[in-house]
Amino acid sequence: MEVTESRDASDRYTVEIYDLPVWKYSWLKWRLSRIFRLKSRERTIISLDERFQQLGSDEGEVSIEWDIWSGFIVVSIDKYSENLVIKIRDYLKSKYE
Repeated sequence: MEVTESRDASDRYTVEIYDLPVWKYSWLKWRLSRIFRLKSRERTIISLDERFQQLGSDEGEVSIEWDIWSGFIVVSIDKYSENLVIKIRDYLKSKYE
């Protein structure tokens, strides 16, 4: 698996693991929440082809997502949150590359 980074159409910093299966979404979201002390800001939205939840800490706000087109995604909610997503990226690279 490869961890990639980019900016979405709204210029938010984004990290992806394209081929991570949907059944790993909840576990990996839980793991990232524990490691980075993320607290839920809303309930998880679940449909047939996507899942997403906004979480945050003192370091920033992120959306942790999965969809059928892109796989597992972590998105910075604002510029302040980019450092948090970079830390998450480094963790994901250490585990999945």
